[in-house]
Amino acid sequence: MDAQLTETVLAALGIAGMPEVLPPGLVRVDEDERVRLTGFRAGRQVEIRNAAGTTVTWVRAAAADLQALGNAAGAFVVDAGAPPAGAAALASLAAVRQVWRDVRVRCGAGGLVAVRRSGASGYLYDLWLLELLADTLDAAPLPFVDAAAAEPPYRSV
Repeated sequence: MDAQLTETVLAALGIAGMPEVLPPGLVRVDEDERVRLTGFRAGRQVEIRNAAGTTVTWVRAAAADLQALGNAAGAFVVDAGAPPAGAAALASLAAVRQVWRDVRVRCGAGGLVAVRRSGASGYLYDLWLLELLADTLDAAPLPFVDAAAAEPPYRSV
């Protein structure tokens, strides 16, 4: 992993130690074969799920439509029509194959979602990325839902 990016991500998430520490505002819930991190950060509801080899990170805030995919080099390819500010934010990220490869990002009225094949701490990068995009896109928090019973939108991004 890119050490400088990791330090940036951990500091932005408010983590002062190893990645095993939960980002402030989130709690861990173990449910059979699924692990959830859930809570609130910056006034936005967050739900992170890890099951069956896939991690889905969902920040519940309404944003402009944006879709992107991390390519083989670890840089994001953004679909046409994305808001320029969001596309610029993704383009400004360092290409890091081990971090961004095959990460799928989708933003819209249902929230901001990142999907990746599970990695030890990949959700930390995804949460940082989605919070960056939420701030960049002026995403407004959505009303609270029982996230345990709700399915994240764009799951098949």
